[in-house]
Amino acid sequence: MKKSRTKGQKSGYNAYQILHKSIQYCNNYRVLIVCSAILCLVGVAVSVSVPILTSQIILRITDGLMQQVILTALVVLLLNLFENSMRLVRTLLFHKLQYGTLFGLQQALVRETLKMEVSEIDKNGTGKIIERLTSDADKISSIFADYAFWLIYLISNIGVVFAVLVLSREMFILSIIIATACFWVSDIRIKNMNKVRKTLKVSRDERSSMAIEIVRGIRDIKTLNAGDAIARNVGKKIRESADYEDKIRKIGRRFQMIEYSTYNISEFVFLAAGCALCSNNMLTIPAFIIAYNYLNRIRDLFYGVARIAESNKEISLSGNRIFEIVEDHTYRKEHFGTMKIDRLEGDILFKHVSFSYSKKPIIKDLNMHIAPNEKVAIVGKSGSGKTTIMNLITRIYDIDSGDILIDGISTRDLDRNSLRNNISVVTQQPYIFNYSVKDNLLLAKPSAKMSEIREACRLAHIDDYIMSLPKKYNTILGEGGVILSGGQKQRLAIARALLMKTKIILFDEATSALDNKTQSEIQDAINELKGGYTLIIVAHRLSTIIDSDKIFVIEEGRLIDSGTHYELLRDCSLYRSLYNKDAKK
Repeated sequence: MKKSRTKGQKSGYNAYQILHKSIQYCNNYRVLIVCSAILCLVGVAVSVSVPILTSQIILRITDGLMQQVILTALVVLLLNLFENSMRLVRTLLFHKLQYGTLFGLQQALVRETLKMEVSEIDKNGTGKIIERLTSDADKISSIFADYAFWLIYLISNIGVVFAVLVLSREMFILSIIIATACFWVSDIRIKNMNKVRKTLKVSRDERSSMAIEIVRGIRDIKTLNAGDAIARNVGKKIRESADYEDKIRKIGRRFQMIEYSTYNISEFVFLAAGCALCSNNMLTIPAFIIAYNYLNRIRDLFYGVARIAESNKEISLSGNRIFEIVEDHTYRKEHFGTMKIDRLEGDILFKHVSFSYSKKPIIKDLNMHIAPNEKVAIVGKSGSGKTTIMNLITRIYDIDSGDILIDGISTRDLDRNSLRNNISVVTQQPYIFNYSVKDNLLLAKPSAKMSEIREACRLAHIDDYIMSLPKKYNTILGEGGVILSGGQKQRLAIARALLMKTKIILFDEATSALDNKTQSEIQDAINELKGGYTLIIVAHRLSTIIDSDKIFVIEEGRLIDSGTHYELLRDCSLYRSLYNKDAKK
């Protein structure tokens, strides 16, 4: 059965929760945090001391105590040199935490993406996944650097606040009021920008999906001469994203003017208040000069708080998008049983199986039995549900009701490795990765020896071709196996399946797109497997499955007949019609 999800369930983590969750993906993160915290405490002690000592230097200059000025300045110099060293070490620790987290988080994203139900990826598109894996993960990583910079900056300026408080309580209160006003303006800007950022993220997801489709479909685009139409469609999405980015910049520019004006007004108010206090002998002139010099640093202190608040908004947005995948809140994941089986023999039974896709019924009350070592075929019109049956056996999709048993065990009870390590699949368009020939084959069995690899390739009638390549089995095949023909991809996929040495092999229209000569070669490779494996073949070309032990005829998701080729020719009108149509081609 499909596992249900709580409607509207969201991650909803705040920035600090996301940071806490994210850094746990970094190795030795506890050691790094403890060391960083100790160095930050040291920085606090230095930052409190230096501004107070600096204010004392100014006061002693006005009093003419030059010897004390030199001694105090020497102490300040030593403290600053020490703090510079500590700042460097803190920064290195933060960066190690940053990149360790990025690496661990991206690995987790890849792992969890591979666990997602295929229907979720079909429904949401690849752009959402790619943006989370790259843009959102990078954003969290870069925010670590932001936090590092601003935390260190805030720590180094805490002493300024204490220095002004020591000099004048009135100027301290006024400084805090001014800094709070500046922070309030920045906070409004951040909230306005964040609203647009949410929409921008969605637009970028869609833009990435379109870019991926262009790369994947470049050959069809060229042969259809559809470049102009595609460019217009993508251009609209690029323009939409650019408009949102421009809107964010406009908000920034508008509030920049307001922030600068607030700074200018606050400086005038501070000067006027200082003059008034000096006139009433409530503030000395040296203290006024020191407080005025520190005003910008106090404002920057609050600006740093605003920047951290902005980082919090960004990390909350990106982090929740990531943990939607990592923590299973929004996207459905595959769920397997716990039973472990080393080897399945290939007795497959469908019991009243029904399945729907996007609420549309595809398979309806299907009952079907395949005995071990049988070669069976599944035939029917396009869209009748043949490929879906293959996907249900491997649990690419989960059934709605009924049960599928292999060797008497429900596929829902088997763990992932027990099920999928015991079934090999060769599809109509097998995906060949941008690896070497050898590495493509090792995906099926990482521990395979070279002798095993070559034997599988010989059985699949591809070894001679591979050995003719410049680097033989070390030849890089290009993205999607671009240097291979359709038949060569099929044969490599068959070799990959044979290398797994499973007793169950599924062929999903493996020869439908090939020419007659290549089809015959692939068919020879399949025939050599007969009798030693449970072979299930989905085929449009019925001439390729005449010798099957049993043929199942599917119509609109229902099994309407089964038997040998000659039995079905005699008894099943749909099969007879499909065969006669194929024979005329």
